[in-house]
Amino acid sequence: MKKIPCNLLLTSFILLGCKNPKTNMPTLSQTDSSAIKSETSTPSALETIVADLNFDGKVDTCYLMNSSEDGDPGEFREILISLTDGFKTKIESNEVWNHIDSTFLVENRQNAINSKRVYAYKDHRKTYLLFFGYHFGTGREFQIVEIDGFHIRKIFNEEFDDIVYFGKEGKDDRITLIVRRSPEMYSMVDSLNADIGTYDPYYVYKYGRSLVLDESASEAYNIEKYLWKGLKLNDSIKVLYPRSGERPRFID
Repeated sequence: MKKIPCNLLLTSFILLGCKNPKTNMPTLSQTDSSAIKSETSTPSALETIVADLNFDGKVDTCYLMNSSEDGDPGEFREILISLTDGFKTKIESNEVWNHIDSTFLVENRQNAINSKRVYAYKDHRKTYLLFFGYHFGTGREFQIVEIDGFHIRKIFNEEFDDIVYFGKEGKDDRITLIVRRSPEMYSMVDSLNADIGTYDPYYVYKYGRSLVLDESASEAYNIEKYLWKGLKLNDSIKVLYPRSGERPRFID
C-alpha cells in the first residue's frame, strides 16, 4: 500500500477543520429595543461613550448616532449599546434627543459617564440611562433605559418638559423620578414683577419593577415645593409666578 506523507495528512486535517466553522452568536434578552445580531464595522458616531455599564469589570461602548439632515433640531436619534461578549442593542427615539438639561445637572449628582448628551445613574449593579428629548412647541420626549446584566429595557417613555430629579430620594430608599409639564404663562403683572399661568403640578414616580406614579408622594412634594389642587391639569386655576423665583401662589 502506498504511504501518504505526514505533511499531506496534516494539511488535509487543517483544511477540513476550517470548512464550515461554527459561529457562537450571543442572544440578547431585552424589551422595547431592536437587537443587532452582528456589526461589520464601527458605526459613524456623533459621540462614543466608553464605560462599564453592567458591572462586569469590562468596558462597554455606546455610539450616539444622528440620522437627521443638516439643520434639523436636536442632537441624536439613535444609540447603539454594545456590551461585552457581543451583546448589542439599538434604541431609537420617537422624535429626537437633545443634550442633558442644564437645570437637571444643577439638582442631581454627577453624571456617571463622560457625556453631555446622556445622563447615567448607577445603583445596585444597575445602570439607568436618561435621554432628554428636544423641546418642540407641543412637548418633548423623555426616556429612561435600564441595564441589568445583559438585560436592556425601557422603563419610562413619556412627554415631560421639566425633568427635576432622578435617584434615591426619601426614607424608603427607592429610585425616584420627579417631573412636570411646564406651566403656560398667559398674562404679565409688572406691578408685582410676576406672571399669571396655568396650574401644573409635579409628578413623583417610584421604582419597583417599573416606574409607577405615586400619588401620595406627589401630593407631599407639591405641598412642600409648589401648590396643591390635585394631579390633573386645570386651565381654570390661576397661579401667580413671581419672576424672582419665590414660591407661586393661587389667585382667587
